[in-house]
Amino acid sequence: MVRRWSGDDDFEYWRRWKQLGTWAMDRTQGDVSKKDGLKKRLFEETGGRCRDCGADFPRSALQMHRLDQQLAHQRDLNFGYVRENVVLVCAQCHQHREVARSA
Repeated sequence: MVRRWSGDDDFEYWRRWKQLGTWAMDRTQGDVSKKDGLKKRLFEETGGRCRDCGADFPRSALQMHRLDQQLAHQRDLNFGYVRENVVLVCAQCHQHREVARSA
């Protein structure tokens, strides 16, 4: 479909592909300021420790992992980014959780 939109123009193809990706991210990532506030509260609660490995990290190095992926489609629950549905983990532990989820 993206190829059709671009009319076989490579530059236009990649521009449209990026545009589609940005739109998809906006539709699933929720309200950015609410997410930032949640991450700040979680960071304060955990003292900057990864939930899985227990190592200390700066706030920017920690990521929020959604426990129930089904909530990712619920706009009224900020696409799953609510206190009851997220844990704060480092990038490596987050990747391990995502791999385990898809297995």
